Amino acid sequence: MLVVHGLGGTGKTQIALQFAYWVKENDPQCSVFWISAVSEATFTQDCSHIASKLSLLSDQNKDKDVKNLVKEYLNKLLTELEFIPLAIAQAAAYIARNSMSISEYLQLLRNTDQDMADLMSAEFTDRTRPQSASNAIANTWSVSFEQIRQTDQTAANLLAFVSYIEPKAIPRSILPPVPTKARLVSAIGTLLGYAFFTKRDDNTYDMHRLVQKATKIWLDKHPLLKEEARKEAVEHLADVFPDTQDSYDNFPMGREYLPHALKVAQSAQGEDLASHYTLCKLLGHFFMWDGRRRESATGKLAGGSSYSNTSLQSDGKCYRKIIQTV
Repeated sequence: MLVVHGLGGTGKTQIALQFAYWVKENDPQCSVFWISAVSEATFTQDCSHIASKLSLLSDQNKDKDVKNLVKEYLNKLLTELEFIPLAIAQAAAYIARNSMSISEYLQLLRNTDQDMADLMSAEFTDRTRPQSASNAIANTWSVSFEQIRQTDQTAANLLAFVSYIEPKAIPRSILPPVPTKARLVSAIGTLLGYAFFTKRDDNTYDMHRLVQKATKIWLDKHPLLKEEARKEAVEHLADVFPDTQDSYDNFPMGREYLPHALKVAQSAQGEDLASHYTLCKLLGHFFMWDGRRRESATGKLAGGSSYSNTSLQSDGKCYRKIIQTV
């Protein structure tokens, strides 16, 4: 954001006008919106004009305050893009090039993983960045991922693991074991340094949703690493997810790990892995003893008998069905 400020009569408006005309001349695809703040009436009128141009007005929201409507849609877009400048610039270029509204872009961004991958991989022109640099956010981060892989393999492994779990509220205790605590601290520090992780106060971490998707795009280029990371994620969650049938004291950890375990279990659907059966069995126990009878009944009906009287394999098959209903 560029702000021109100063005393009245010093030429602020003329500088802004000259800059706007320069941008339009050098980048015809760039949209330039001028909002006059001379009065509240002119401000509202110009916001209404922008809302109309961006197709934000409809029968459902025509009675809304137009300033709030523009702000609402922009906030939705910025939130989806995690307020990342390069992602915002990429979205703006894509919207302008394809004559889309913000609502249409948001719908596409939320549609499927493949649509999101396509949007994140779309190149665009940015005069503020080196000509040799890729402007597609997925490609930009891919360079960083490769640097991490070459300099800190433990951090690269953590990055791959986190791409298979929920990106928010990641407990440090759920991360895969490493040979030494110092190496784990260093690996986490690497990811924090690249801003791929953000730390909360309670020893948990978050990863930007766009970073997680970019990691998956990067892993697609390394099929062996991707497959190894997926199997290790399933095996690790099967090892660390607590069995709530053993002790009620395991429930707090079970609730903390649940969204991550479900995400990993879903990633292994259709795989004939013993660890997947084990993980689904543990999830089944959690649902059963947490009073989620619908999920437990689904598991029982799928296998035809109670989980407590079946073998590991059949029990796992029962509870694999649960994952599809949660």
